[in-house]
Amino acid sequence: MDETAGWIQACLSEGKFRLSIHASERGSERIVTENDIRRCGKTAKTIKYQPLKKTWRVTGKDCDGEILNVICAVHEMLLIVTVY
Repeated sequence: MDETAGWIQACLSEGKFRLSIHASERGSERIVTENDIRRCGKTAKTIKYQPLKKTWRVTGKDCDGEILNVICAVHEMLLIVTVY
């Protein structure tokens, strides 16, 4: 795992992230909580950079054991763009 992917996983696991308005809305619609996002960080199977969108896709499991994808952007902090 490269340095950025490790940093992303640590931020997600520790709850050191911010939700975009879009991510907050999608989380409400899809019943994805901040605890689910933290769990995804702790159980991340893959963390892949998406160069066209300049985002990272983290795939792990939510608190119910279901697969969760968290799309995030790295700036000075970790911003959650959307969840599904």
